[in-house]
Amino acid sequence: MLGAAASSQIAPSSNESIPDCVLQSWDGFPNGRFRARFTRAQFTATSKVALYWVSDKVPGGGRGCVSAATPEKGLLTLRRCAGVLECSFDECAVQIAPGEDVAKQTNVQCVCGLALRHRPCTAEWSLVQYHEGAVFEHSGLHTHSRYTHLIPTRGKKAPVLRSFIPKPPVALEASGEPVESVEKETNSKDLQDEDQISNVSDNSSDEPAIRLGPVQKPRRSLRLNKSKYKDAGSDAEAKMALDPAAHDGSDADADSD
Repeated sequence: MLGAAASSQIAPSSNESIPDCVLQSWDGFPNGRFRARFTRAQFTATSKVALYWVSDKVPGGGRGCVSAATPEKGLLTLRRCAGVLECSFDECAVQIAPGEDVAKQTNVQCVCGLALRHRPCTAEWSLVQYHEGAVFEHSGLHTHSRYTHLIPTRGKKAPVLRSFIPKPPVALEASGEPVESVEKETNSKDLQDEDQISNVSDNSSDEPAIRLGPVQKPRRSLRLNKSKYKDAGSDAEAKMALDPAAHDGSDADADSD
């Protein structure tokens, strides 16, 4: 079960070797157990194999060199998924990307008016960057769905829910050369954290279709409308796992958080 389309989707048991998959596209939401190789052109086209999953560093990374001739000596990055913020109503489909201040985020009500809770996730992945490209390995199934919302908490403004709209997937030809995106490019802004970057579109008019919990009138401050978060991009915080900063050598001096 891969977030990125592949020629095969295999989820072997833990005692089996990780299967190699030839990816047809990269959407930033990998899932399952697989290994994928990226050419230098694909590495660049996918923003250094960027992920949307929020993640934390795992000890053991940071060694190696991006200019190495082989993956065995390349720069290693290790990450673990940070989970998701979800509605306390099990049937509600809202999935929120967690940030640095989860306690502050969970003080915000869901769009249906109920409380939020944090669901952990144990999915892990690694990226080895070397001269010819990169090797990406993903292990485990995510315990949650893809994000539908963000809750920026940076700055003095009260945190409010914002739509999460990822950029279109990057299509990859069998020859290893990237092609144009499979969808029309959306207008996007970069949300920056200390060591992670995410490309998401701030388009409040394209609210994702979601199944909400019991119908309750939300507080006025939590209504999802342009007037409440049209400027949220300037103070937005989403600890997103788009890993360019983690892949460009910033891990070389730190093996853990």
